[in-house]
Amino acid sequence: KFRAKKPNGQLLSGKIKAKSKNEVLYLLNSKKLEPINIALEKKIFTGGGGISGVSSKHLVTFTRQLAFLIDAGVPVVQALRIVSEISQHAVLKTVVEDLVNGIESGSTFSSALAAHPAIFGSIYVNIIEAGETGGSLDVMLNRLAEYIEESERLKSRVKKAMMYPGFVLSIGLIIVVVIMVVVVPKFVGIFDGADMALPPVTQLLITISDLFKNNLMLVVLGGFIVPFSFIMYLRTKSARPLKDQILMMIPIIGSLTVKNGLARFSRTLSCLLSGGVNLAEALGTSALTSNNFFIERAIKNVQNQVIKGKSIAQSMKKEKVLPPLIANMVAIGEETGKTDATLEKVAEFYEEQVKSTTNTISDLIQPFLIAVLGGLVGFIVIALYLPIFKMPGVVGGA
Repeated sequence: KFRAKKPNGQLLSGKIKAKSKNEVLYLLNSKKLEPINIALEKKIFTGGGGISGVSSKHLVTFTRQLAFLIDAGVPVVQALRIVSEISQHAVLKTVVEDLVNGIESGSTFSSALAAHPAIFGSIYVNIIEAGETGGSLDVMLNRLAEYIEESERLKSRVKKAMMYPGFVLSIGLIIVVVIMVVVVPKFVGIFDGADMALPPVTQLLITISDLFKNNLMLVVLGGFIVPFSFIMYLRTKSARPLKDQILMMIPIIGSLTVKNGLARFSRTLSCLLSGGVNLAEALGTSALTSNNFFIERAIKNVQNQVIKGKSIAQSMKKEKVLPPLIANMVAIGEETGKTDATLEKVAEFYEEQVKSTTNTISDLIQPFLIAVLGGLVGFIVIALYLPIFKMPGVVGGA
């Protein structure tokens, strides 16, 4: 839904179908309407990977090829056509053709990109716009490619650290359920035939096995369906504060979550500022990349203070979730006029911290999981075989 003003001053309101706010602005401006307010009425589902299906790897390749051609003096439209010809990605070829049509129709390169937000996000569009304005499009494209590559490396590192423990525990839980439901009952038949008193540990194991066997649906519900449903709920927008609060409370994982958010925010803000994007706008865009509700909220508070004319460093110091390191480094950047460079150093520091933390998780979690699963399997084996060794003739025969 939008409200806009005509050239004659008359107010106009209505609805417009678009993929992003940037596209709405472009469409309204093309009709010589001055936007007053834009509000999302309905979010259209575009699929898990967006309508694009374009991976970060393909996007980096596209960006670097375009940067090389523009640096060689090839005009943007011609460069896009060359990239389209050599590309092996069907969707990307179609999108590039659409970009060419948009530019030839009078759009700027950044405006044409904004019409495809599922592929080219706000960061991409803002940096390209800054490159167009400053006449350094090739430099900005190379910087974008480096930014995307580093962001993907960081995301992959964190994802592996978070997924490994859950995967191993899930496999372990499945194995335990199978043992309890299938294996233990067979041993119970042997014990019943021997007509002997069972050790307490074996009786405990049989009791647990009976609970599993007689309440298998409840076990599946409690062990798999409920946790899965809770995880899916945590992925919803309304559950973001709860999810991030839970993650931040977990030892080591909480530290990893915060460091990852700070690294992503610092690198994005550095990239935007180096591209000449306005500070307040850059703060708003980079806040969204932190992937943490509390860091995002803190940065938006800083953005509001900056809009009012306050210092970014002093505003950051008021936010508890932001460590003093960032505020102090930004203060140095403000004094020297190199805020983008100091933020890049902050990003490198936290990225190294993320790498160190993920290595620590890998080093600690493997022996911990081995100990837990080994202890569990050991308990089951001892409980099953202890009565067998006490059976008449077993020890003598041995």
